[in-house]
Amino acid sequence: LTTLKEFRERSNRKKAKKQVRADRAKLTKRRCKQFNKTRHNAQTCKDRVEEVSK
Repeated sequence: LTTLKEFRERSNRKKAKKQVRADRAKLTKRRCKQFNKTRHNAQTCKDRVEEVSK
């Protein structure tokens, strides 16, 4: 059986890992390889869809 202290320690480690991941996500930005624009990737690029449909 785990004690309450052990449970809290384990929970705190999980929270710390999530915090590190969240901080890392803020630093990285998605960029479209086609046009080097942020907030999307090449698959969801609206400019690419317009270009193909012309």
